Parts: sequence; C-alpha cells; structure tokens
Amino acid sequence: MADFDLNEVLHNVGTDSQYPMITVDQALELVLQHTPASLGTIAVDVADSINMVAAADVACQIDLPPFNAAIVDGFAVSELAVDDLVGKDLVVKSVSMAGTSNDSPQFSTVVDEAIYVTTGAPVPKGTTRVVPVEHCSKGSAPSTIQIPSLKFEGNNTWIRNAGSDVSAGQVRTMIVISTTVPPARIPG
Repeated sequence: MADFDLNEVLHNVGTDSQYPMITVDQALELVLQHTPASLGTIAVDVADSINMVAAADVACQIDLPPFNAAIVDGFAVSELAVDDLVGKDLVVKSVSMAGTSNDSPQFSTVVDEAIYVTTGAPVPKGTTRVVPVEHCSKGSAPSTIQIPSLKFEGNNTWIRNAGSDVSAGQVRTMIVISTTVPPARIPG
C-alpha cells in the first residue's frame, strides 16, 4: 500500500480540487464520447453467450424447472403410502441429489419405502409428497426412517411441479435486451 500522509490530506482541505465538479449531463457526455460504437450483433449458441450482451430479449423454450423438484431436503413417498406412513419403518432405498438429471429412480409404491431427496433435486416418478427431514426420525432398523406425524404437512407436498416457474412456450423473458448473460440463465 502506498504511503498515506494525513497531513497532506488535511493541508488540502478547503482548497480547490484539481478535479473540478461537473454536472451529470457532462459526465454522461464524457462516457458516451469514450464508449465504442456497437460492433453489431452476432448469432451464437446459447452455451457460448455467457458474459455477452443480449441483442434481444430471450424467451424460455423449456419448462422451468424441467422436472418435479423437492422444495426441501426430505423423504419422497408415494400417495399410495401416505395413509400408512405414520409410525412405521420406511426403508430408504436410494437418493436423488440436486444437480442430477431428470432420470430419477422409479418410485416404488411399496408402503415401507422412501427415497431421500435434497432441495432442488428431481423427485422420483410417482412421488406425491416429500416429508421434510426435520419431521422424521431414525427408524428402528438400519437405513430406515419413521414419520411420527403428518400434522405439520397439511396439504403441502413440498414439491415444485415441472413448469411451475415458467412453462415451455410461455411468453416470459429470461434475459432482457442489453443485459449481460449470466451463467445461471444458461441451461446446463
């Protein structure tokens, strides 16, 4: 770090600056004078557009999320099992993690099974409810859980349905003209 001389700063307090104040309009004019003109537009693959500036609005062409996703970390169960869940050991047969593909395991309709899912993860086909981890307890056998009560759940299934943010074909701009394309907006 450069030497800092407080006495020099204090000495200059109240004196005229070598950098005179200008108006906002003058500052804008200076910026525009030193900004290169547009280089035109080019067409690029979406994957190559990160950090480029959008020349037009970009609409979503797929469902977002593209699959039914868990809203919480928890255990995916099927509707066939909901009435028979409370107080029974449920074998945790697999895991669905956020960031994985939509090829989630086929959910078994066997009453004594559950699948652990993380927030944002695809829920297995046939899942109608995710019971949050904090509403579960360890089962009596290894690799099992119990759901002491569903009183906290009500009608909440803790699942975001495919297309619930944006449906394919829905007119909703995902990237606005003249903005930099962020990595989070590029499907992956």
